[in-house]
Amino acid sequence: MGICPDPRLRQIYPTIGPQYGQTPIQIYGSSLGKKPEDISVVLINSNQTTYPCHIQNQSYVTAQSFICQPPSLPIGIYTIKVTVHSVLSKDRPTFQIVVNSNKISFSY
Repeated sequence: MGICPDPRLRQIYPTIGPQYGQTPIQIYGSSLGKKPEDISVVLINSNQTTYPCHIQNQSYVTAQSFICQPPSLPIGIYTIKVTVHSVLSKDRPTFQIVVNSNKISFSY
């Protein structure tokens, strides 16, 4: 059995969400585990408060992508930390919560 490379995060979508909107975040990468239970995701704001981001099992694509659902978040910029089998990704994408959500456009 070979050793898997460290998890990598290539892209997140969207990168901005409305205050209290609980915007689901699609995370794309590689070496993201064999099942959703292999992964842990937290969002960390500037005062170092951590917020869990729960993986939506039905969105999981083996080792490649998933959607996580954050709780209601206050305004700010959040660093996303992904851990797979206790190995922390070195990539640190950011997600921003803004007040005026009518200027945000989403397309899926």
